[in-house]
Amino acid sequence: DNGAELYTVVNDDSDDAVRNFFLKNGGDWAKLKDENGAIAVAFGVARVPETWVIDPNGLVRLRVTGELSEGLLEAQLDKLREEFTS
Repeated sequence: DNGAELYTVVNDDSDDAVRNFFLKNGGDWAKLKDENGAIAVAFGVARVPETWVIDPNGLVRLRVTGELSEGLLEAQLDKLREEFTS
């Protein structure tokens, strides 16, 4: 356990499309349906896909608009872990 929680917020894809995406690409974390766009509005989502890292205090520490590579995410999470453990 690395202390991180992951969520995928889905706003306009069908349940089948989301299920098929995760079957193909992996990912066993929670998926949240944002049917009325409230989550997107609350966080000011610019466009999809968008990745956010929010620290335990609720502060946005990373925001990436568009595709995100696993390497970039891992590097950023490693830096944040160092900040919180030092």
